[in-house]
Amino acid sequence: PTHTYLQDLTLLNSVRLNDVAAEHLPIVNNIMSQEAGNPRRLLYCLQDKNLWTKLRPGVHEFLEQAARLFELHIYTMGDKHYAAEIRKILDPNGRMFASTISQDDSSSRQAKHLDVALVHDRLVIIMDDTEQVWPHHQSNLIKVERYHFFPASVRTWRGAAAKSFLEEGVDESSTDGCLSTCLRVLREVHADFFRDVPEAAP
Repeated sequence: PTHTYLQDLTLLNSVRLNDVAAEHLPIVNNIMSQEAGNPRRLLYCLQDKNLWTKLRPGVHEFLEQAARLFELHIYTMGDKHYAAEIRKILDPNGRMFASTISQDDSSSRQAKHLDVALVHDRLVIIMDDTEQVWPHHQSNLIKVERYHFFPASVRTWRGAAAKSFLEEGVDESSTDGCLSTCLRVLREVHADFFRDVPEAAP
């Protein structure tokens, strides 16, 4: 494979501003203060989008390394304005992503398809946390565990008893977490693919 399509929820976690309870606001505001001025900050308050967005630890390193192996694309079921904002956060210099696909570009609002990709399916890897939205491309999919920094997010997916990283007072490891595992898998897939490509005749 030469192209990798990344679903935004595998790289970050976003919730509405009012989804963060008052008891947690001092914590997130403290994180914002600590990260102020850091070009690799992980927490963003997007007032104009009414969102808190937390990047997954290790995302910058993951994208830099993956971009050396693959052409990267973002594929989100969010609208084009959200997609553009996320791309700007993840890739402020505009060097790592070849394209951004939003719900506005997709041929279906219920499922994702590679008909928007201008390459053969065999050349594509998909990283997504929801396999059901790829009914026609299961063989291309690497299923990734969802990242739940915010309580509202983990409650939606796992129920009322589940705890988020914010509530636990910890975060995923940037060196031994999910994205580092995904990078190892991508490297193995890349190596296996090009090992099987026949050499050109002299």
